[in-house]
Amino acid sequence: MNWDQKVIELTLDDFDYWIERFDALMVEVYAPWCGHCKDFVEKYNEVGQRLFDSSPRYFVAKIDGSKYPEIGKRYEIKGFPALIFFKRGKPVHY
Repeated sequence: MNWDQKVIELTLDDFDYWIERFDALMVEVYAPWCGHCKDFVEKYNEVGQRLFDSSPRYFVAKIDGSKYPEIGKRYEIKGFPALIFFKRGKPVHY
């Protein structure tokens, strides 16, 4: 992990590690072919930058839901992009 990275790119192998590592973590589940996801990239990166620069520092992450459909099944994702907020490794419904 490069700590200068503002949005952490997750894989299926490290997903659980990262969501449990932080007290709070927002994860975007996206698909690279999705038009809405493409439109959302700049705003999500901006959010990542602002939270990274905040005190205390927070992080956001993303995972390719089309590459890792297991994540979509686990969290009942119906479309992209989807945002999941985790608190101490547990999804918080909002």
